Amino acid sequence: MTSKKPLSSIIALTNQFGTLSDLAHKFASLEDLANRDLCQSTLNKVSRTHSFSLLTNPYDHLLYHTYNILAFSKLYCFTDSSNELYTLNN
Repeated sequence: MTSKKPLSSIIALTNQFGTLSDLAHKFASLEDLANRDLCQSTLNKVSRTHSFSLLTNPYDHLLYHTYNILAFSKLYCFTDSSNELYTLNN
């Protein structure tokens, strides 16, 4: 017989960060843009974030590069998407 964990303990494990913005700088607004399929706005936000050097942690860079790659792909800019993906190797 398997015992089920209480839902509250599962939520506590999955919500170790208070908000999405705790995970990365202004991540909640970036996710909102992506969810509304505003790809050009997503690219602009990522570009501004990089230009102001607001990303301090490696996972911040990874998250923003990922959204950049997805936005380029949705805009059918596959060469730009591929180049962005290539920069993750460096």
